[in-house]
Amino acid sequence: MQTGKQGFLANETPLAPKEEIAQLYQFLVSSGYTFGIGTGRPELEVVQPFQHLDWLQYLDVSRIV
Repeated sequence: MQTGKQGFLANETPLAPKEEIAQLYQFLVSSGYTFGIGTGRPELEVVQPFQHLDWLQYLDVSRIV
């Protein structure tokens, strides 16, 4: 990973407005759901975009595999 450059991961475009997705996450988490992500990609490729979009707070980061 190169440091000091803003790359592709910071330019992810969600398929729906990020605020609506955040509201959905908020609703589901407050309803008792726990979220994780299963992927074959490196963890950075999940964490960085979710941080950038301010959605990481809704995930259980120990469940990113």
